[in-house]
Amino acid sequence: MPTPEQLQEAARNARDRGALWRFERDGRHGYLYGTIHIANLDWAMPGPTVGRALREAETVAIEADPGDPATGAGIAAPQKPHEAPSLPAALLDRLHGQAARACEPWDTLESMPPLMIVTRLTLLDARWDGLHTNYSIEAVLAAFARTTSKNLALLETPSRRASTSSTAAASASSRRPGSFTWWATARCRSSWPSAASRSSACRSAGARSLAQGTTAPSCPSDQVR
Repeated sequence: MPTPEQLQEAARNARDRGALWRFERDGRHGYLYGTIHIANLDWAMPGPTVGRALREAETVAIEADPGDPATGAGIAAPQKPHEAPSLPAALLDRLHGQAARACEPWDTLESMPPLMIVTRLTLLDARWDGLHTNYSIEAVLAAFARTTSKNLALLETPSRRASTSSTAAASASSRRPGSFTWWATARCRSSWPSAASRSSACRSAGARSLAQGTTAPSCPSDQVR
């Protein structure tokens, strides 16, 4: 974790990163800010334009609050037997291999829903690129809302996310044999490398925008591009 001095320096040097849209209707306006679940210290600090938008806001709405213990507990909660798709041995072996590569004990993962295992390992793999869940943009926004006494609205609950994931996985599995295997593999392919080459997590559009310090744009009223 960063020291107080490192936090202060990062705050002083913060610049606008990512995409920020402004919308307006009926005399009221708001902002839509593109966030990712992993980042680094420099990315996590809001720049001048983003900071001004946060200060103007009455309510900060985020997908889920990473700082709430209930969030992690709900997402990682074991699925009911009839909700969990059966994993082929080859995919299970690959998951074991990725867990070992990430230095993540398998016993911390095996009770989780399969898609949550994939998601967890994908996020852990991004550490090779200096990206960590500790610097989640959503966590920074939630902390800002709390310290400034703004309303904090959550768009999703852990139980709803888990239910959606299990329903989607079951649907994919029932459509054709091996479809869940393909889906789970596709979700993590960019982060799980072959021996020949490793795709950087920074190649995603969102991460590139944050890394380049793209100036936050504005959209005309009632438009989101």
